[in-house]
Amino acid sequence: MANLALSSFEKQKKFNALAQVVLPYVGTDPARLILTQVMIVLAIEGVVSGQPSVGDRDMVKMIRDAALLDDEQRQKSLEMLQAFLPEGPST
Repeated sequence: MANLALSSFEKQKKFNALAQVVLPYVGTDPARLILTQVMIVLAIEGVVSGQPSVGDRDMVKMIRDAALLDDEQRQKSLEMLQAFLPEGPST
């Protein structure tokens, strides 16, 4: 329940901290990056916690797929996530 009390600023700060640690290990595959972004956001919002259920995994994949199909959303997400990746060639 503590996550419900977080302000937008605190949620963004928490996302940035988690993304900075996790995303360098994810690689540069757009589907994996966006999947990780969705998982971090849902965890911060308190929607998914602990070991995700089959339903949680299906929901995350559905959100990821929708973001990948929307060219504008995909591009915005990938540009934002790029800041958390180590310098180097992008695929």
